[in-house]
Amino acid sequence: MQINFTHKPSSNLDSDMYIKILVAITKADPSNGEPEKEYVRRQANGLHVNFNRVWSETDKSFEIGQVKVTRQTALTVLRDCIVLASLDDNYSLTERERILTYAQKLRIPLADINSLEKWVSTKKDLEKQWKKILAGELI
Repeated sequence: MQINFTHKPSSNLDSDMYIKILVAITKADPSNGEPEKEYVRRQANGLHVNFNRVWSETDKSFEIGQVKVTRQTALTVLRDCIVLASLDDNYSLTERERILTYAQKLRIPLADINSLEKWVSTKKDLEKQWKKILAGELI
């Protein structure tokens, strides 16, 4: 699924931190591989963040403190985390726990995370339907 980070992070959540959060989600699930890593690389490149540096410096236990950001920034970061965790069609409990930890730090309630998860799932289903339509298959 191709979703690009388009909302510039607020001054309190810099691009480096955003990429570190994505790296931590990627590293949280040992079955994640090249597609997840490439997603983070594209996001880093788009934000002019040195991917190789952040990848080597950041592990799966990366923590953020209480960060005050706009609701849009927080939801965008968490949406991208869920997209990333769902790339392999295996949104693991470990990945979800990391996302919930970040949501708490960003002051986003569980109900909003549940809504983001539904949105990502619906978007993936629609993309699958689109591919079937393009292939001439009935849906």
